[in-house]
Amino acid sequence: MRESATTSCAFPVGDLVPKKETETLEFLKQYPEYDGRNVLIGILDTGIDPNAVGLRYMADGVTPKLMDLVDCTGSGDVDITTKKTVTDCTDDKECYQVTGLSGRTLKLRKDWWKEGNTVSVPTVQLGIKRAYELFPDRLVSRVKAHRKKQLDASLDAYITDVRQRLYEWQQTYDKKTATPEQLREKSDLQALKDVLTDKEWEDDPGMMLDCVVFFDGRDQRAAIFTDEDEDPSTVKPLAAFAKERQFGTISALDQYNYGVNFYDDNKVLSIVGDCTPHGTHVAAIAAAAEGERNGVAPGAQLVSIKIGDSRMGSMESGSSIARGIMAAVRLGCDVINLSYGEASQVANSGRLTRLAEEMVWRHNIIFVSAVGNNGPALTTVNAPGGVSSCILGVAAYVSPDMMKAGYSLSSNTDSTEEDEDTLVGTTYTWSSVGPTVDGANGVCVCAPGGAITSVSNWTMQKSMLMNGTSMASPHACGCVALLVSACKAEGIPISPSRIQRAIENTAKSMPNLSTLQQGWGMVQVTQAFEHLKAVKDYVTEDVNFEVFVENLPGNPRGVYLRQPEDSAAKRTFSIKVNPKFRRVKEVDEDTQRSRIDFEMQFDLTSTASWLSVPDHFMLMNNGRSFKVSVDPLQLPVGVHTAQVCGTDAQHSERRIMWSCPVTVIKPIAEQQLIEFHSLEVRNGYSLEKKSSSFDH
Repeated sequence: MRESATTSCAFPVGDLVPKKETETLEFLKQYPEYDGRNVLIGILDTGIDPNAVGLRYMADGVTPKLMDLVDCTGSGDVDITTKKTVTDCTDDKECYQVTGLSGRTLKLRKDWWKEGNTVSVPTVQLGIKRAYELFPDRLVSRVKAHRKKQLDASLDAYITDVRQRLYEWQQTYDKKTATPEQLREKSDLQALKDVLTDKEWEDDPGMMLDCVVFFDGRDQRAAIFTDEDEDPSTVKPLAAFAKERQFGTISALDQYNYGVNFYDDNKVLSIVGDCTPHGTHVAAIAAAAEGERNGVAPGAQLVSIKIGDSRMGSMESGSSIARGIMAAVRLGCDVINLSYGEASQVANSGRLTRLAEEMVWRHNIIFVSAVGNNGPALTTVNAPGGVSSCILGVAAYVSPDMMKAGYSLSSNTDSTEEDEDTLVGTTYTWSSVGPTVDGANGVCVCAPGGAITSVSNWTMQKSMLMNGTSMASPHACGCVALLVSACKAEGIPISPSRIQRAIENTAKSMPNLSTLQQGWGMVQVTQAFEHLKAVKDYVTEDVNFEVFVENLPGNPRGVYLRQPEDSAAKRTFSIKVNPKFRRVKEVDEDTQRSRIDFEMQFDLTSTASWLSVPDHFMLMNNGRSFKVSVDPLQLPVGVHTAQVCGTDAQHSERRIMWSCPVTVIKPIAEQQLIEFHSLEVRNGYSLEKKSSSFDH
């Protein structure tokens, strides 16, 4: 450990939400107007707290940042098909009353209905929901502990009273002479004492939320009553969140904030909250407006697309992700972030991948996702972020500045040489590593994978340290938002292929890390924007190139030689390249002509001497193939990676247009030691004992 300095230095607030590593600070200083404005980011996660610091409003405190809340899991759904007509309240002329589904009498203020409403006696729709079905497990535990403390205090008073009455009965009556009524009184007191001291009281069902939905003459609204809400002035009827961007709080105790939506012809009320602080933290990294602790793109707006199911401890489902992708299209997102993923035995296939491809290639939405936290072993990238070609998969990096600010680590700043006290930047040990099972990169780029930033109010703290590829992905997503904002402002065409190609071509290769760990390297926003400006007039930048190995089973997206026999001889592979254009609903003459006329000339290069490639390659629509040779015979033991790269032969500034990765695992030669101890050999009628051993 380094000895404490005698003079203090300024606290590195800016490194709590790191930005230097990706040139974000430099970019925003040079282009302050390109801070993410006019960009809508979809956060597919556990939900966003609408009152979290930096996420409700823009920096001006007026313009809304969080534009909508959508629950794609159904965990907050309430059946509101029960209808009742309200009556005038007998003790308050300003209110109506109705009996809720809990049996409580609920007061509804008459001024909730707008002037000009033609219905003289309103009809309302009723529903009911347990608060604990909405709350995250941690919040349920906290609320239960508080309620038990209150209950215990009340029970103690009741138990004391009953015990006192039992004692008085025993002092007053004799069991032998007591009348049947007196004995019954004692029996009732004893039964009451047994009930009050029963441990089943500890099973707390929580608050029951009475939901009242009505049309106020202009909008559908929902009023949600808790056990304590008897005064209607404490209840705030909410319209669908996107209309007014207003939220409610279940109670002062829980601080659980929510918005509402209405579905299925107003038969279903959706109460939209969050099921862990993860989604709020992710959103804050991407776009919080909080001064020195701004997110990466503080001018961007957000939509919360909740895919984590509160009923399953925040686990996602295939259905919720599919609904989330469709919601992103419906809401008009420019870019989405998914900090979720699961292990997968197959790559780049399945219904969710096809939905993602449709969103990206038809609707022009850029998809950024975490590659997973299953490293450091090879081929540990998660689906969909690490295995889908249409997604920018992001690994998690930690820099020395992040280590000092976020993790309170110290380094020997006086030393000029690396020693055990010197902090060295690296990917986190658990950050998943490529390649995919079919040989693709898996990791596209890396970004800072930790931050101390906003979390949900119900956690009872303003911010929290979280780390993971879940945090690296929204950082990269924020970088994408900056680039999209800049392109919109300067009239530069925008497409997923164009943006991802710029990011990967300008990424900074970090020292001491393999391409399987960091992909093309650390995102560099300023350089990526310069690249986008340089190639803005090339329409083929919007073309996606599908690359695969056509002479291997399954047509994998890369060459992956991982078994001993795979690297025992020189091998030749046929690489197929197909140009893929933006998907369109209607085919017209111009579209067809552009595809017929498509031709590109490529220079082919290899990044390793053991990978031989041709010099040139001419490509047309419908694709072509060429052969490459891999010679692993002279490679030393270990992991070896290389790329077949196709660069535009006519425009050198365009750098790499497509690539095909090659990964070779050269195993340690197997050594077998066979020993024979006390081997008895029969020679005629005699026995001889021999001992021998040899290596094989």
